[in-house]
This record gives sequence, structure tokens and C-alpha cells, in this order.
Amino acid sequence: MSEGNTLQLRDDTSGDLGGKIVRDRLWFYTAGRQRRDHNGILECFKPDGTGCVETQKAWFATHKETFQMNASNRFTAFTMFNWRSDIENMTRLVAWESRRNQRGFNGAWKTEWEGVRGRAIVANLMFGGFWNHSGGYGEEFGLGKPATLDSVTRVVTGTSTTMNERNFEDRLQVRGSLSWYKPDWLGGNHEIKVGGDAFKVRADRQRLPRPAGSGNYQLIFRSGVADQISVFNTPVFPDAPLRTIGGYVQDSWTIARKLTLNFGARYNYDNGYVAAGCREAADPPGDVPNPAQCFDKVQFRIYKSLSPRLRAAYDVSGNGKTVIKGGWGRYHKLRYTDELQTANRNVITTTLYRWRDLNGNRNYDPGETNLSLSGPDFLSQTLSGQGGALANGVANPNESQPYTDEYSVQVERELIPNFAMRVTAAHSRALNQYRLANLRRPYEAYSIPITNRDPGPDGTLNTADDPGTTLTYFEYPSSLSPSAFQVATIVNDDKANQKYSTIELAMSRRLVGKWQMMASYSATKRNVPLPNNVGGGTSFGANTQDPNSEIFAADTRWEWLGRLSGSYLLPYGLQTSANFEHRSGTPWARTALFRGGATIPSITLNVEPIGTRRLPNINLLDFRLEKRLNLTPKQRLLLQMNIFNSLNINAVTAVTQQSGPSFGLATAIMLPRIVAFSAHYVF
Repeated sequence: MSEGNTLQLRDDTSGDLGGKIVRDRLWFYTAGRQRRDHNGILECFKPDGTGCVETQKAWFATHKETFQMNASNRFTAFTMFNWRSDIENMTRLVAWESRRNQRGFNGAWKTEWEGVRGRAIVANLMFGGFWNHSGGYGEEFGLGKPATLDSVTRVVTGTSTTMNERNFEDRLQVRGSLSWYKPDWLGGNHEIKVGGDAFKVRADRQRLPRPAGSGNYQLIFRSGVADQISVFNTPVFPDAPLRTIGGYVQDSWTIARKLTLNFGARYNYDNGYVAAGCREAADPPGDVPNPAQCFDKVQFRIYKSLSPRLRAAYDVSGNGKTVIKGGWGRYHKLRYTDELQTANRNVITTTLYRWRDLNGNRNYDPGETNLSLSGPDFLSQTLSGQGGALANGVANPNESQPYTDEYSVQVERELIPNFAMRVTAAHSRALNQYRLANLRRPYEAYSIPITNRDPGPDGTLNTADDPGTTLTYFEYPSSLSPSAFQVATIVNDDKANQKYSTIELAMSRRLVGKWQMMASYSATKRNVPLPNNVGGGTSFGANTQDPNSEIFAADTRWEWLGRLSGSYLLPYGLQTSANFEHRSGTPWARTALFRGGATIPSITLNVEPIGTRRLPNINLLDFRLEKRLNLTPKQRLLLQMNIFNSLNINAVTAVTQQSGPSFGLATAIMLPRIVAFSAHYVF
């Protein structure tokens, strides 16, 4: 890249005010903030030829009140609000008309009591909540055009497929704890802590009717030729509650001032289910695969887990200069609401069919597809937003809870006064990992080999870049094609278990003689045999239990990260600081779109191991210069200048991985050099 993205606007305005209302009894704090970002998008253009601009606007408001009832009891109330409005979702491959206005209103609140009894007991009780209500707006952007995707060029046009989604996520929590310090007991000093919490969670992604004229579907072309149609089930309003209750006990036991043992355990009870309910018929043509109907409650297996942990720290010489730390812990995975959606009949789905544009108008007309779920045009029904995970699944009564075992050891040594070095090694194993199986189309049903030649990076056969290799995928018999043979369920598969090993070296110098510094370098070896091929990100992710998901799937990359930061006090009260980060580029593999099957007419697969290609390493250097001015004994002014990406690097952070006309095109790069000035007035 010879040039970077453009930054057209960035500003950040904030203010806060706090103080006492009643001396030694009641205090308040309030804060407000506004942020704006306008960023140019790489190689994205509007119809008038000007560049696309992604805009982000956010407003924040916070308040907190603290009441000290007496020396032993304190009460706190806190609320935080955040509103945002972003124009997003356009790239060099996603047309300006396919953008959306992502709006959100989220926040958190709590009321809390803290109490002290004598010199040994501290208690805490909190009740609070979190909410995130967001969705896609801007129906007018698409001009009533249907959503389209070209499976070869990856170009997207028309009204955004997520324009009408609404996300409602709410979480209530009650938490309490009691700490007791007991010195000179059972061979040492003990700090015992017991506590518990309870969650009530809801996370439902709804979909409202789409704008008039845009159609309740997405048209899929193959190099401009009509190929498939993805039919939506709009409108839909899911309901999948989750209840979690847990408790823990731990003891920090110090023996003879040199050895500290920290051990404990946590018990958790996770109850997730899909509530009974009904849905209205989807808008045409989605009403055929999604008629009006009612559904029974679906109970998932209730997880009951016990997670023990043991850590230790040993002061070798007793003077705090050399410390050895280490231990083991088990961490059970909590149930996520998106896991419940795999068995929810009232959740956002898309139904994929073959499509023939009989009149050549590049739009769907009745009669161009057989919409029957058992007809010859039916291909699959998947969970929208979860990357192709099969819909209409069932709960697995034999499902086991995934967990991670983590082992670590660390040696820290003060080499000279105010300068220390630390070496850390960690290893973790993720066990009982999920895969998504089809009960009526099992692994062994994929018995028909389909062999294709690798077309090379240009996606076209018989050209100079053809590597001369073939790739074979497997499909199932046509008798297993109807939707009746699509029954997904979550299973545990040892083949999906993962391992991670990390080594880190770190050094630090305290602020002495006007300067300080910190440096670290870490490297991680991943062993992920079967990465997620459906879902991921903020939704449920898993690897489907079929042979095609295992083709060049293993992720055994090395990742590394180096950091160096420091500050220096200059004359005249100036302070300068710098932060340098070296981060390994993301490894990736070329993919290709293959065709030729009957039950799987097209499929995109890796044609080489992950790590055959790697994005450029990132070397990022930031600077700061600041000056503190004491105007009066109670007033001061802080002036800052920050230079982000001072070397103005243009490192590519994402590319198109699929073979074809767009292969290797950069879709995201680092932001350019940014110089930001700020002033803070404190009184």
C-alpha cells in the first residue's frame, strides 16, 4: 500500500463534576462525553465518485452517588448510559447503497452495600444490570433494491441484509461476598472469602419486516449469472432465557511470610432453555418455508460444574527480591444464549434454494424457485448471523460442559534496585469442545467424493497460475437432501480440543531519576485442529461434524507480540512518553469456490494449510508530550499532544481470501498518522 486511509474528523469532548453534598456523608459524581470519528474507507466510492466515509458518533453519561451511613456501612448507586449512531458496513466490495445506520442504546447500573465488622470482616452486596438495545436502520439507503451477493467476486449490492435486525440484550445480577482475615491460625495468616452470584440473561436478535420493494431475500449470482436465493423468515421475535447461579470459596494462606497458597473452588448452575411461543407467517416468499406455527419449550441440559483452582507464590530469599509463582486452574465455560438458538424454531433463519432467473430481470419472481422444503431446489436452512450453522436443531441431553485447564509458572527477580525481570510460561487445554452435528445426516453419510482442480488465485481454470493440484470434498446422497434430514445438535468431540502454549519475558524500571520503562515479548503456539467454520464473533461458533470442515482446517500458527514503553521528565515540567508495539501479522490460507456436486452444488474450502500466507507484521509507534500547569492551589490545566502511528505505516490488516477477481485485495489497513491535541481543566 502506497497510501493510507484518510481520517476526516476525530474529536472527543468530555467533562465531569463531583464533590460532597453533605460533609463526610454524601458525595456525587457526574460525567458526560461525546466522541466523533469520520474515516475514509479503502477503495470504496459513492455513485458520484467521491470516497465512502464511515461515521461514528457516541454520547456517554455517568452518575454516581455515595452515602457513608456510618463508619461501618457505605452505599453506592451508579448508572452509565451510552448512545451511538454509526454509518457502517461499506467496503471496496460492499456497495455504498448496502451501508446501514447502526444505532444503539446501552448501559449499566448498580446499587451496592459495603460493610465492615471489626478489623477482620468485610462484606459486600450488589444488585445491578446491563442492557444493550441496538439494530440496523437506514432503510432508505438501499433505494428499495433487493440484496445481492456475487459468490465469485464477493461483491455485495442492494439493501443490507441486516437492515431490519434488532438486538435486545439484558442482564440482571445479584452478587454478594464476605471476607474474613484470620491471623496466626493453622500455621499462618488466612484471608478467607466466600461469595455467590446469580444472573438472569436475555439476548434476543429480532428481525422486523424489510423495506417495501427490497424483498424478503438475498439474490446470489455466480459471476453475474443467477444461481441461488437466500429466503428470510422476517418478521421473527425469538425468546431464549438463561439463568445462572454460582458460589465460591477461597483462602489466601500465608505461611511464615515466604509462602502464600491461594486455593478455592467455584460451583455453577446454568439453566438454559427456549421458551414456548408462536410466530406469524413470514413475509413472502418466506411464508412457504416459515408458516405461522407454535412451538413447545425446549430444555437444554442443565450444567452443574465445580471448578477448583490452586495457586502459590514463594519468596525465595524472604526479602521480596525473587518470587516464584505458579499454579493450576479449571475454568468451565458458561452457557451462552446463542447456543440455545440452535434449537429455537422461532429465531432468525435463512433458507437457501437454487434459483433460475427465467425472465432475466435480475430479481426474483414467483415460479422461479420451488420453495418446498422437500423439493428439488431446497439446499439448506441455516441460522442467520451464525455463519451457516444449521437451523431447527434439537437439544442434546448428553452434552458435556466444555472447560479449560490452565497451568502457569513465573519467576520474577529484582536484578538491581528499581529494575526487575519476569519470565512466565503458561499452557492451557480446552477440552470437551463443541462441534455441530446433523443427527440425520451423520459424518459417514458424506460418502460421495467430488474432485475439482484448484483454479489458482485468479479463480479461473487453465490459466498460468493453476497449481496443478486437485481437491476432493464429499457430499451426501440425494435421499438425504430434504429438510427432514436436517436436525442439528451440539456435541462434544475430542478432535476439536485445543492447546495453547505461551512464553513471556518482561522487564520494568520504576520511575527513578526522571525516567521509567517497561518491555515485554511473548510468543504463543496455537494447536487448534478444527477452528469454527460456522458462527464466531459475537454468536455461537463451532466446527460442523462432517469431513469437509476438516479440509486444511488445522490452525497451528505462532503468534508473537513485543512491547516497549517509557517516559522521561523534561525541563520546564514537560513529560514525554512513547509506546512501541510489534505484532505478528495474521496467518491465513487461500480459499476457492468449488462446484460440481448434486446435494452440495457449491462449497468454499481452504486449498492450502492456514499459515501458508501471512499478513504483514505491524510495527506501531505512538508518542505523547504533556505539560501540567498549576493555575491556583485548586486549579490546574493539563495540555497533551498525542501522535498515533507516528511512522504512518500502511500495514494491511485484512484481505479477500477467496480465489477470483478480488483475491488478495486489501479490505482494511491501519489508520494513518494522527496528531491529537487535548486540554483538561481541573478545579
